[in-house]
Amino acid sequence: CSRDWSSDVCSSDLVFSCGGGRRWVSVSTSTTIRFDTADVALRYDGGDPEPARWEVLHSVSDAVLAPERSVDSLTLRMTRAERINVQVALRPGRGDLRSTPTTFAFLTEGLADQLANVPCFRALMARRAPR
Repeated sequence: CSRDWSSDVCSSDLVFSCGGGRRWVSVSTSTTIRFDTADVALRYDGGDPEPARWEVLHSVSDAVLAPERSVDSLTLRMTRAERINVQVALRPGRGDLRSTPTTFAFLTEGLADQLANVPCFRALMARRAPR
């Protein structure tokens, strides 16, 4: 994976899922995360980074989870973009230095069609305006 915004597609997963009566968006980082949150910045089609704080899924231990209140808007923006960059920087703990951010890149061709076939995302995709 690249350490900057120009990264090519990394071996990571952008995951859209359903459970507990809600929709989920997460990114698998392939890194064990010791903290409860990670600093995440999103870029759509090379635009300006948009920082956020995402939860860490300790049951998976290497995934960051978008805040529940942001899932619908993030999903709609992701389906309108051609490319998404997700930069993850772990926050330092006591005595830890801030980690070097890692950027994951995702091409989104066909994402809206795929999500339209997932029951919990179907209604959201029906509201989506075309690119």
